[in-house]
Parts: sequence; C-alpha cells; structure tokens
Amino acid sequence: MNNPLEIEDLSIRDRITGRFILENFNFAIERGMVFACIGESGSGKTTFALSLFNLLKKNLEITYGRYSIFGNDYSSISSSGWTGIRGKRIVLIPQNPVLGFHPYMKIGSQISEYLSVKLEENVSAAQMKGILESVGIPNPEDKLKSFPFQISGGERQRILIAMALVARPEIIVADEPTASLDPGNEESVLRLLFSAAREKGSAVILITHNLKIVESVSDKVTILKKGKSIEEFTVPNGVLPELKSDYSRELFGLRTFYNSERNKVYTG
Repeated sequence: MNNPLEIEDLSIRDRITGRFILENFNFAIERGMVFACIGESGSGKTTFALSLFNLLKKNLEITYGRYSIFGNDYSSISSSGWTGIRGKRIVLIPQNPVLGFHPYMKIGSQISEYLSVKLEENVSAAQMKGILESVGIPNPEDKLKSFPFQISGGERQRILIAMALVARPEIIVADEPTASLDPGNEESVLRLLFSAAREKGSAVILITHNLKIVESVSDKVTILKKGKSIEEFTVPNGVLPELKSDYSRELFGLRTFYNSERNKVYTG
C-alpha cells in the first residue's frame, strides 16, 4: 500500500521577493507514524503544512519533482477534489483551540454540523455524548449544551481531537496542538491524540517547538532551517540518536535547559 504522502524536491518561492520559503524539501510519511517537523520560526514549517491543504497564498509559487497525496499528483487535484480531501482525508488540529469553534454556537450543534458534513450522516445525541466520553470530557451532556467560552482550553482541544478522529482521516496535521495548554493538560492531550491516531492507522505530522515531546512521541524527525531540511532521523523507543549538525545539537541542547522545570511531566 502506498504511503499517503510522498514529496520529492518541493520548493515554494515568494514571487514578489524571489525568496525561497522551502527549497528541495523531501518528505514521506507512513500510516500510523508520528513524524515531527521542527525548526525555528520562519523555517518553513507552516508553509509546508498549508501546502498539504492547498491553501498557499497567491504570491507563492510551488514546484516539485514529485508531490503525491493519497496517490494523486498534487497539480492534478481539482477544486472539488480538494473539497473531498480537506477535513476528511487530512485534518488540521490548530494550536489555538478557540479558532476551531464558532463562538456563538453550542458545542453540540457544532459537532453535529461538522460530522454531518464530513461523514455525510446525522449524528445522534447519544453518539455525540460517546464522542466526548472517548476523550475524557466530564459531564458530556452539559458540555454539549455549552458555548465554547464556557469550557476550558484543554476540553476544547480534546473535543477538536475527537471530532478529527471520528472522521478517520489518513493524515492529521497537529500544528503546535498544545501551545495554549498548561503542562499537565499538554501531556494528557498529546498522549490521547497519538494513541488514538495509531489505533486508527492515521499518520500524524507534528509541528512543534517542544523538543521534549518530539523525543517522547515521534517515530521520525526532520529539522528545518531557513527552508531547507538539514537533518532527518528516527527516534527508536524515544532514544535520541547522535545528531550530525551543529544546529540540531544546539536545538536539543537548548531544550534541556528550557524544559528543565518541566521534564518531570514527561518522565512519570
């Protein structure tokens, strides 16, 4: 079975400035894999993620040797084809869970509307309750009747994960999915996401600055710097290999210092 995503020599250039945001980027992911994409701000991570949804800005020019998504050549996918891909076969879990909800619609109505579009079937109140229970939301009946501002950030993020997983996507793009959460919620939400994704055979592309999480949950890592992939490696059993580049060693060395007060969260 082909990988859901295979990319060779992807370059994305700003037509106005001539600057390459990504250059000769290679990437492939297998079903059930967690592949972390890391690097400093401006390294090209978010542009790569937007290309996966065909949502690049008009001033950006994309070229590639090969860009196969779900067995289709990128440029051959029509507008209606992308409608059948976005939110169904590939979903985004944003870093700010507030952005995933309409502020003036109750949670239950939003889940029902989302799933009726993505699954093309009506979802009962009992099914929605089960969806919330599957991600550890307490008092699900009350939460379904609540507005987004009436529940916590951790609960909003769990609901977004549940909604994404119910559609059984082939790829989940998690863009700093716990940036707005406290460390305790961060760990539990990520464990929920990755265990559920592996169980359903979904591939996860994790975009994050939290390198401790990268070590603990990733199967493979690519490090971006100024639009170029400078190192790619596997993380067998959570053990970081010997890094080849000075930049990679610097990144993970800073992680040890930056997360020194939070390491206990991930070692229990």
